[in-house]
Amino acid sequence: MAAAKLLAIENAENQLKLCQKKSEKSREAWQKHEQDSETLNLEIKDLENSIKIGQEQLQKAEEKLNNLNEKSINFNELLEKSKQNVTEYTDKIKNQKTITQQNKELMFEISSIHEEY
Repeated sequence: MAAAKLLAIENAENQLKLCQKKSEKSREAWQKHEQDSETLNLEIKDLENSIKIGQEQLQKAEEKLNNLNEKSINFNELLEKSKQNVTEYTDKIKNQKTITQQNKELMFEISSIHEEY
């Protein structure tokens, strides 16, 4: 009987050691899980910050693009006005040349008439 009790105590001790080992492994696994969870949370926060910064940069880029588009429209309007002005002045210059040529011809005729008298 004493041998049976001793055997039962040894079995109980072995079971206790086995349970302690399982408990330690479980504790280590839980700590690893907590570390992984914390690492993932930090990575998520970093990604969220990166997304926020990216969105801000995108918004600034869109604002700059809109500004450039507006300037481009204004530039195109100015360019069109300049082309119209060039055409207008070119026409005026042609008219002035025609008038000048007519004046020369008239002056020549007047000069010729004066010489005749």
